[in-house]
Amino acid sequence: MKKSNYLPVVLFVPSSDANRREMAIVARYLKLNEFAKPIFFPEKIRDLDSWQDEFTVIKNLFDPIKVYDYLVDIVHKIAFFKRKHNLNKYLLSFKLGIRLKQTIRILKKISPISIVLRGDRHLGNGWEPAFIRAGKILNIPTIVLTFSYTSNPETLLKRRRNKKQLNADEDNFAKKKYPNQFYFDKKTGSNILYRPRYALEALNDWIMLPRYPWVMGGGNSDYILVAGKNTKERLIKLGCYEKKIRITGLAVHDDLYINHINKIIIKQRLFEKYNFIDSKPLIILSPAQLYEEKFVELNTARQELEKLIFLCSNIDANVLISLHPRMNKKLYLESISKFDIPVADENLFEIIVSADIFSSSYSSTVEWAVICGVPAVIYDFYQLNYSRYNDYKGVVVNKDRTSYLNYLNELIANKEKLRLMSEKQLAKARELSPFDGCCLERISQIIINKKLVYN
Repeated sequence: MKKSNYLPVVLFVPSSDANRREMAIVARYLKLNEFAKPIFFPEKIRDLDSWQDEFTVIKNLFDPIKVYDYLVDIVHKIAFFKRKHNLNKYLLSFKLGIRLKQTIRILKKISPISIVLRGDRHLGNGWEPAFIRAGKILNIPTIVLTFSYTSNPETLLKRRRNKKQLNADEDNFAKKKYPNQFYFDKKTGSNILYRPRYALEALNDWIMLPRYPWVMGGGNSDYILVAGKNTKERLIKLGCYEKKIRITGLAVHDDLYINHINKIIIKQRLFEKYNFIDSKPLIILSPAQLYEEKFVELNTARQELEKLIFLCSNIDANVLISLHPRMNKKLYLESISKFDIPVADENLFEIIVSADIFSSSYSSTVEWAVICGVPAVIYDFYQLNYSRYNDYKGVVVNKDRTSYLNYLNELIANKEKLRLMSEKQLAKARELSPFDGCCLERISQIIINKKLVYN
């Protein structure tokens, strides 16, 4: 690509540690190759210090609204507790109006050629819908950079079905006016709103209401970058417009690709570092984020982790625990220390290629294993019953602890079965990602392409 002294600006708007890391990979690539100047606008003030040494970070524009945010959040919680619909709607609408003015001012100041976001259906603190709306007003394309498996309606309903204020059948006005904002829940036989009515009306006031929030890409963004053909077909089936979708692969897939090439060396280093026995296979175990996903309280999550590790301690293999970045290791040290099983210092994407078996609950990292040809075994002791991996040949789901333990022991004793699992998964892998080491290049080309069509 031809470079010039002038570098166009790309604005990144991260909102969590996970999507922030993915955005940082892309931003570094743009900066290193002098394709564009990345500028970050972290939604959370606490993120600023760790970013401003490496990237340009917008921070002074937070100050005028800090006190307002604090007061509004307090009043909003009181109003929501008392179910004061009109007050909630007024407060949120007022806040979104301020957000829109702020985002327009930011965009006019830095003049980016594109805005990179983590999604187009979140409300959060109001920044995401405001940036998308401001992008429409100023003709700046908004691009959703996916970094993991995006939730299906079945997952979204599980988190919403027990909230009375989201029962659309008890609010005929919302049900009639916002037909795309509720979804029929087969389990309860009721229609569930994506968010409370007051939020729907406030977003609608500012033309920020996502068209169809039950699928990522169903909002008002212009483009969504996805891992592969499998994700594209799933999003279209769920209601995302096909014209918005671009297959690029994920940024992390390039790291996986390089590590896959060097997997023998990586495995040797792991065995030396953690004093593993050379003659035994390696199982990388990824514990479920039960507490972090708000399925259970912390004490219950610790108990479940102990049960899981106990099972794996009875397997004749080397076992390495890999905690998700969202899981605070300090919270689980007491539970883990009861067993002689190490916790990896490395990130999972750095070591998953070295595993003979990868085991987790329902997680996007299962796709990493499939892409790399590592046999994946899912445990679902918590009866989540998600369907996301039903069509993944070679990926096995175990519903109870006994069958899980027996199956892992069976795999360890049968190398031919492991090989066949890997072969079946690799057939699926072609649909999950290009996996050619060029994902970052494709992502960058789309983000900075001056011929990008504005929808």
